[in-house]
Amino acid sequence: MLKTIIIKELQTNVYSLKFIFAFVLTIVLFSISSVSFVVQYREQKSIYEQGISKLHENLKNVSDNASNFAMNMNAFPFSPRNSAFIASSEEENIPNTIIYTAFNVYGFSIAEGSKNPFVLPSKNLNWEFIITVLFSFLAIIFTYDSISGEKEMRTLALGMSNSVSRSTILTGKFLGALITLGLFLVLGFILSILIVVVSGQVIISGATLSEIGLFAGLSVLLIACISALGILVSVLSYNPNTSLLIGLLVWLFFLYIIPHTTLLLSNFIDPITPSQIVEENTINSRKIIEASFPEGKWRSSGDPFEPAHKIRAAMQMAFMLDEKKIRDAWYQEQFRQYELTSKLTCISPVFMIEMADESVLDGGFRRFEKNWEDLHAYQEQFLSWFKTFDAADKNSPHWLNPYENYSSSKQKININEVPVYTEKVVAVPKRILNSSVYMLLLVIYTVVLYAISFIIFIRYDVR
Repeated sequence: MLKTIIIKELQTNVYSLKFIFAFVLTIVLFSISSVSFVVQYREQKSIYEQGISKLHENLKNVSDNASNFAMNMNAFPFSPRNSAFIASSEEENIPNTIIYTAFNVYGFSIAEGSKNPFVLPSKNLNWEFIITVLFSFLAIIFTYDSISGEKEMRTLALGMSNSVSRSTILTGKFLGALITLGLFLVLGFILSILIVVVSGQVIISGATLSEIGLFAGLSVLLIACISALGILVSVLSYNPNTSLLIGLLVWLFFLYIIPHTTLLLSNFIDPITPSQIVEENTINSRKIIEASFPEGKWRSSGDPFEPAHKIRAAMQMAFMLDEKKIRDAWYQEQFRQYELTSKLTCISPVFMIEMADESVLDGGFRRFEKNWEDLHAYQEQFLSWFKTFDAADKNSPHWLNPYENYSSSKQKININEVPVYTEKVVAVPKRILNSSVYMLLLVIYTVVLYAISFIIFIRYDVR
């Protein structure tokens, strides 16, 4: 009997106007998103290659002086992800370049040419956007009248007159909507992959296929969750118009109201220090440090063993370490507020998939945070190399200065001997583990919504 109800639901969906509407939107949006990705990826790849070339050229230009090489400000750019057609993870709106030297990881910025600051940030059209906006909307459209609509047409009572349980009817309608949307999902994925492959810009590797599979699983969970919500609003009303109104209001609440509200809430719960206060604290602290050093601290000469150079190097190092302490604390405030906002936003099942995607695709803030931490570890390795190089120079007094080359080695270096930073790729099993919490929450959400629907439907007046 369950199979019969599912087939009936599929037939009803196929012959409906909403099926044609969903089919056309699926074809159009997945096609546009794929073509848009190809164009943007080509541009981003060019910008990245220019950034890497600029980084290497910058290092080469200062390689004739080890001290200059160590304190040179280097900008490490993030490479464009070839899986960004699945989800950009808001990487177009977050820092994608980290600034570092052998002495410190100074901060982050937006790569040159990657963003127009006068254009308001907006979501890229990709798979994630299509699923969270279009398919979540379609899940409501295909389920809002599943019960209330049949009651209004008086077909529900007729169906209940047969020996079929209410749980079978409810499950059949739920699965019918899920299978219908699943077919659109597969169609959109196949079309998008074909466009990306034909473009020749991206090679679909085994890792990319794993990411596609994981995203597909998350998409099914989200569609199931919103479909369960649609079933719930349908059994809450005896009129399909009322069901549609409730469904759309809840959908808008999940999609738009929650993210804006949680951002305001996180600013209230855990505000970050204004940048001007950070600058003032840095300047005031620098004055205190400078006053603690003896007279002659700014004296310098052509003799690297000039005693004043030792004091000057110690003072400059104190400046850097103190500023690092202040700024790192400020950066951690920003990271912590992002984490809080993410947790609050996950009240919405629609945004659970966005948080899960950061882990599944190794992108967005998760990617930035990983590189931020890894570059700090690399900076220690870089500094260790410089100390070793400097120690071998008999013409150096070995007084390390993070801003000036008065008192450390000025010998030419071999760039090939310098440790190189490379971005690490997170293994697929770890990505699954990192996203498992969101997957579990989506499952719980779906089960709870469906269970409430079933309890209400048991007492539903079908007449």
